[in-house]
Amino acid sequence: MTAALERGESMSLAGADFAPQHREILDALDEVLSVHREGAALDRVSAALQQLATVTQRHFETEDRWLADTTGASHAPHIQVHRHILDYMMCVRRDLECPDCPCMLPQLRFLDYWLTTHFAQSHYT
Repeated sequence: MTAALERGESMSLAGADFAPQHREILDALDEVLSVHREGAALDRVSAALQQLATVTQRHFETEDRWLADTTGASHAPHIQVHRHILDYMMCVRRDLECPDCPCMLPQLRFLDYWLTTHFAQSHYT
């Protein structure tokens, strides 16, 4: 992450490199998948999901500011998609508390697909 981003300043230069943030998110997702595969206790899976949501939210906030600063245009639909995926992550986390909920592997696969597709389609990665 750049020093400006670490300090929470908005990114104002075109061509910002979000690859390190994307890697951090994908690493957090890998951790969720890993603890789920190994059959870890629900509190470990929940903590890994929370970490995934935290790094994803931080990236989305940075990206949203960068888009607004560099283009001046409204990116409301893009921002709304970010909110939906964060809500979905929290729903998956809440489902862990429900003993009758179905296996979460399909939900995790959806997150994996969505995040990797979103990053691959981003022209500013």
